Amino acid sequence: MTTEKLNCNHCGATFEVPTTARFVTCNQCGAQLSVLRSGGVSYTEASSGPALRDMADRLDEITRQNELARIDREWQIERDQYMRYGRYGSRYRPTVGMSIITGVIGLVGGGLWTLFTLSIVPQVGGFGLLFPLFGVFFMAVGVGTAIYNYNLAQRYDEAYAAYQQRRQRLLHDGQAPPPHDEDRERPETFYPSEPRP
Repeated sequence: MTTEKLNCNHCGATFEVPTTARFVTCNQCGAQLSVLRSGGVSYTEASSGPALRDMADRLDEITRQNELARIDREWQIERDQYMRYGRYGSRYRPTVGMSIITGVIGLVGGGLWTLFTLSIVPQVGGFGLLFPLFGVFFMAVGVGTAIYNYNLAQRYDEAYAAYQQRRQRLLHDGQAPPPHDEDRERPETFYPSEPRP
């Protein structure tokens, strides 16, 4: 990285900055400086309030957009935990209504099978006593599946509501919350007297 020597417009201290730097902070006096380049000459000028505010606003907006993208990515990962797979590999999310329908189908279908087979048991005898048990098994599986899907649907709805709340809070506040420690990205600040990496 190429550097150039500049003087602080405020206190006159000399320092080196990268040739791509647009803003620097003087470590002698703490002045916020803009690096200006014109006709092959580079110099510093005290940054005006609006320019710094504009830069800070842009940084806040970028941070907020990154936080929204992170929340969306986390939701996509979490959402996959609740998805169910259909007969031909299609994915769908469980709903309370479908869970209730599954339970009703299991109970009605199993109940009808049990009643039908109980009516023919006296004619068949022996192993015919096992046929009604298939209906009871079908009812148990149907109700168990319905309860599992119902709980899964409830958890999905709660997780989705929490995701929407996080997203809306971020959108309405207009400011990005402080990032998590593991996600924290510190902006690179250049202090002229420190050695560059």
